[in-house]
Amino acid sequence: MCKSSNAFRENVLELLISWRVSMEINNILETEDREVFMTLSQTYQEWKEATKREGLEQGLERGLERGKLEAKLESIPRLLALGLSVEQIAQALSYARVEN
Repeated sequence: MCKSSNAFRENVLELLISWRVSMEINNILETEDREVFMTLSQTYQEWKEATKREGLEQGLERGLERGKLEAKLESIPRLLALGLSVEQIAQALSYARVEN
């Protein structure tokens, strides 16, 4: 099964579970209790979305850092070919790291 099918399936299941809980809550709770439950549900959804955004941001940051590291590693053979010593390359790459 592909990712989009799994994501769709998860969304449908989440909606069904939410609907079922909502129906059960409506049957047993009084109006004031329903309002509290709906507020908690909204708070949960907001937290869930914020958590997803935070995860995406962290993933992007890690990806950028990894890209920078790979670029530095790829530059080493060219710097060696230019005749730089290992110490000079290490110093240059450390300096580039401080600048970033």
